[in-house]
Amino acid sequence: AVDWYRQLGLARPDVPALGVAVSVVVGPTEGRPQLVASIRRELADYEEAGYDTAVAGLTAAHAAIDREGRATMTLFMPLVVVLIGLVGFAIFRSIRAVLAMLLPVGGAVLVGVAALELTGQTMNLVSGVMPPLVQAIGFAGATHLVSRYATLTAGGKSPAEAVRQTVRDKLAPTAFAFATTAVGFGSLVTSAVGPVRTLGAVSAVALVAALILVSLGTPALLLLLRPKTHMPIHRQRLLERAAVASLARRWWVLAGALAVSVPIGLGLPRLQTLMDGMAFLADDVPAKRDFRRLEAEGVGLNPFELWIDKPVPTAEVLLYDARRLHALATELEQDPLVTGTMGVHDLLQAAQFRSTGATDLRGIEALAALRDEDKRAELEARAAPLVHPERGLRLTVLAKTAAPEALEALAARIDKAAQQAFGDPGEEILLTGHYMLLIGTPAKLMSTMVDSLRLSVAVIAVLFLIAFRSLWLALGGMVANVFPVITTVGLMGWLGVPVDVATVMVGSVAFGMAVDDTFHYLYHRAKSGSTVGAARVAGQGIVATSFMVAAGFAVLGLSDFGPVARFGLLTSVAVLLALLVDAVLLPALVGERRSCSPTEPLP
Repeated sequence: AVDWYRQLGLARPDVPALGVAVSVVVGPTEGRPQLVASIRRELADYEEAGYDTAVAGLTAAHAAIDREGRATMTLFMPLVVVLIGLVGFAIFRSIRAVLAMLLPVGGAVLVGVAALELTGQTMNLVSGVMPPLVQAIGFAGATHLVSRYATLTAGGKSPAEAVRQTVRDKLAPTAFAFATTAVGFGSLVTSAVGPVRTLGAVSAVALVAALILVSLGTPALLLLLRPKTHMPIHRQRLLERAAVASLARRWWVLAGALAVSVPIGLGLPRLQTLMDGMAFLADDVPAKRDFRRLEAEGVGLNPFELWIDKPVPTAEVLLYDARRLHALATELEQDPLVTGTMGVHDLLQAAQFRSTGATDLRGIEALAALRDEDKRAELEARAAPLVHPERGLRLTVLAKTAAPEALEALAARIDKAAQQAFGDPGEEILLTGHYMLLIGTPAKLMSTMVDSLRLSVAVIAVLFLIAFRSLWLALGGMVANVFPVITTVGLMGWLGVPVDVATVMVGSVAFGMAVDDTFHYLYHRAKSGSTVGAARVAGQGIVATSFMVAAGFAVLGLSDFGPVARFGLLTSVAVLLALLVDAVLLPALVGERRSCSPTEPLP
């Protein structure tokens, strides 16, 4: 029945209910789930007695996100490996061939995980994408080697001869493809979002490891295991026939690509960022259910933290500032988005109420009336997070979930009111907290996507130009690489798929996967001078890698965890689009002027 709780919005006047506000600072990521589990254990007695309990707030939500993210990674990462392995077996019909790909790639993944551990980073929602990412790209590179080996052995070469020819034909483009992909993901280190920056650095390290392990390990394992593969002729000729058809209808293909990309690309301005972390969780997750229920009942739980940086050396100064803080809190509580405030004045009011029965701050007796030293020490300990003799006063403002624009406007109103209440010399206003961090997140996410892609395109375009020494091939390759990115991201805009900490990486992943296969195609195009001949040599590997990687990422779409599911499905779509571009658009962009025959021998 203490008035303090009702002022905080933590008591329910319509039903006998009471809430406890807890402000926590948790160091390791594991601490949040442990803390919430501990609180829920404490509530078990109340639930057995028939009370309806709820544990809600940002700590509970973050704990659920941590738990769901780890559970998803623990369940689905092995599934990605198993599915890629099964698709690889279906393509090559050889367990030994799958082992020749799996073992080096597994070593690269372990290097990436070790890099996370050695740098003191945790496996979170963003960094947890690294293992399947490296697996997929590593398998793609290894598949090009195994595909070439399979084609050569199917043509009558011995395993030893096939391995030697595979190394001559494929080692250079495989290594260069890994290097360019590492550059693409390394561009994420320019992000202002810390976890994305970590992902970029660790992925680049793991991909360099994959370059070494796959380039050396897969040929060595092929030579050691000597797998017998099954390679249907129609599968070898798939991209070759597509190249012939594309060259025969070059202008139709180019016009069709333009007609498709322009309207889909208009979805780019429609992209929206996702700030509400609750949207990451399924509706049946307790943290989300409790949060939404309380917010629907008018108890907003999203905090702004307002600090008035000034010295509070004595009890007299504290009481004077507490009255000013109370007036500021009363003004802010009139805002329609604000559901409550919490400051040291509330503690003083509660202490005075228990001592004298008064609910206002009448005088210094708010502190002095507590003659019991233990109770006074308890009050001072409780007040410590809300007031500091040197650092000043803290006011927590609880608000409803709202759009970014509404939050920015609320932050401006809070800052203006604080400046009016505490604008004297020596009093600095600092507005921070979870919502203030979120206000800057959309711009950072969008800049991450744009800046990383811009840097990747620029650097890889230069590398293409150096590798092929042909402006025509470099430009054609970059158009083919950018097309699936623009198409996928444009589809996100049209379909209303938000940009969050997971989907922000879709563009970079799509670009990285497109660069890998495109480089193999263009390498053989530059070497042979024949587009159809390049499709014949690289086609089997491109088709195999695309289906393997698309299947591996598609399995993530089965997750109940929204960010992971969206990332998996969008990446799968982007990989298949990249395959379509390499099969149809790339020959039209870089094909030679003369006509080609599907039976034309390689130069």
